[in-house]
Amino acid sequence: MSRSKVIEHSFEELSQSLRVLLKANFNANQGRLLFVDRAEAVGNIETGLTGVLNSFHNLYDAIGKQLEKSPIDWYKSASLALILASRNARHHNATNRIRPLYTIIRKKRDF
Repeated sequence: MSRSKVIEHSFEELSQSLRVLLKANFNANQGRLLFVDRAEAVGNIETGLTGVLNSFHNLYDAIGKQLEKSPIDWYKSASLALILASRNARHHNATNRIRPLYTIIRKKRDF
């Protein structure tokens, strides 16, 4: 696969993940799923967010591996660095100290 195709696929994956997150948020709020089944609504948003963070990291990896010189200084931009740091914190969370929102919501009955 050509370099540009790998990066193109990573962008497509990120775009799809953003659509999934948008749909989960819409269903939770405008679709009123939060009032019907709060745990499912939060779980859907959490799953969408995880997909976005992982897709973003895949794009980061693809650009870093496919291009000799990255056109993006990922850690110079605060928002890009925050996304990468959030993904890495969740991904490398061996002790489960950073809990997903779904887990927190499930444990709080009065939420």
